[in-house]
Amino acid sequence: MHPCCHQCTNCFVGCQYGKHFPRRRMTLRRAVRKLQMTWALGGIPCRRCNRKYVEKLNHDKLCLYHPDKSVTVGHCAICKQFTRSALDCCGACPTCAEMMGGCTTSRHEPLYFDMLNSSGEVIRIMNNAD
Repeated sequence: MHPCCHQCTNCFVGCQYGKHFPRRRMTLRRAVRKLQMTWALGGIPCRRCNRKYVEKLNHDKLCLYHPDKSVTVGHCAICKQFTRSALDCCGACPTCAEMMGGCTTSRHEPLYFDMLNSSGEVIRIMNNAD
C-alpha cells in the first residue's frame, strides 16, 4: 500500500510519474509560514507604514498608519499622560502610537515604481504622492 494515495502496490500504477511521493497537507501553520516567507523575500515596501507587502494580497484593511504627522501639546488619548508631541490624527503620544501601529487603515501604497526608459533600462521612481 502506498502511503501517499492509499492504493495497492500491485494494481495501481501511481499517483505521480516515477516514484510515489506523499503529498503534504496545507495546514494553517504552513500557510502562515509561506506567506511570511513571501513577504520577507519578495515584496514592495509600503510608503506609509514601511512594511513589505505583496500586491496580490493587498486589500483595504492591510496598511495601518497615522495620516497626520503634525504634533500638539496635550494629554495622550491612550495612556492619559501629558506630552509635548501628541499626534493630531489620534491624540496619541509617540510611544502609544508606535504600540498601536496606526489609527487609519487602507491599501498599501508602493514606496517606489520601477519603469523602463527608452533605452530599456529600469528606472526607480519614488512615490511622493501627498
